[in-house]
Amino acid sequence: MANENDIAILTDRIAQAMRRARIVLESSADALSNENFGRLLQARMEDVRSLSGAAERVQEAEFEAEVQRRMADRTQDPRDAESAREARDDVLRPFGHAQEEGQDVVRRIDAAQEQLAEFRHDLELSGSALDDALGDVGRLGTFPESRATAEGLRPRLHHLRTLTANADTGLRTASNHLEDAKGAAQQLGRVQADVDRYRLSTAIRETGESLKGDVSKTEQGLGTVRDGLVAERQNVDDMAKYGHEQAELADAMRAGMNPTPAAAQTGDRAAPEPGNGAQDPHLRLAQQTSETSHER
Repeated sequence: MANENDIAILTDRIAQAMRRARIVLESSADALSNENFGRLLQARMEDVRSLSGAAERVQEAEFEAEVQRRMADRTQDPRDAESAREARDDVLRPFGHAQEEGQDVVRRIDAAQEQLAEFRHDLELSGSALDDALGDVGRLGTFPESRATAEGLRPRLHHLRTLTANADTGLRTASNHLEDAKGAAQQLGRVQADVDRYRLSTAIRETGESLKGDVSKTEQGLGTVRDGLVAERQNVDDMAKYGHEQAELADAMRAGMNPTPAAAQTGDRAAPEPGNGAQDPHLRLAQQTSETSHER
């Protein structure tokens, strides 16, 4: 006959993994809301608009510099040559500011990626716990008394694992888009500051377009992840509740099937009973872990 203590320990660990998955999935949905991470992405779109404005200013300065250069070439007048040099400086000055702004964007994207990495870390830990729980379900199914419980828990665990994996994949893809955006901003910083018709304003404009596309992809991808998690919120709550109920039932069964031995009531030491699961090192460790957590 199966040992009710082993069943209770396994079921409790499974319930804990399901509860953790619920917390992580729900917190991820909240973190990706428009009020939280979504606001950060909107700020990056403001950066893009700021760069677009810089491109217009540089283009206007480039036009004036081209006019002054042609004038100096035609007249060979030192005064026109000086005006051409000043016009050139009027191009380089706002372009340098745009490059500095691009490096600020890089730092801000780094901060956004760090946040996504924290979300992914939580999802990965939860996914690992769910993998362990699926192994526990397999062991739970070897006991005739808990086979039905295992069959009820297994599809719910698989569903939670899929949701967790999909969310992690979405966050990884979003981080990759941000990496592309960061690369575009870094490339702007490497552009050689030479005034040559509209080369510099074009570099700024192309950087802005790349940033806009990559940030938009990030926003759309994370929105899909968030909406999917929100749609599953009630289902996830129900699955975690089901796991908790099964753990409570297994614990009640353990208490009912293992009353205090008469020898313990009289103070005598009872002989070890066979079939207590001590032959399974994994279950012994699980039991010790459970008892330690109860002591805390």
